[in-house]
Amino acid sequence: MSNVSDLKRFLEGKPKGSKWDIATSQYAYNTTAPGYRFDFHSSAPAVRSLVKQGIIEADCGWRYYQVTVL
Repeated sequence: MSNVSDLKRFLEGKPKGSKWDIATSQYAYNTTAPGYRFDFHSSAPAVRSLVKQGIIEADCGWRYYQVTVL
């Protein structure tokens, strides 16, 4: 499986307008509070691909994206 299809599968069935934090670096946890957990791990190109497909909107954080299901 590819990062794009894995991320797409994770987001399938999620309610429109729901927000999810997607880590795109192994170092993403260095920028969060202790105990924080991302909803999913993927790659930045996979997130950008789903944006181009119109499946999500994405706000880039530091080594992660907050995505909104469209």
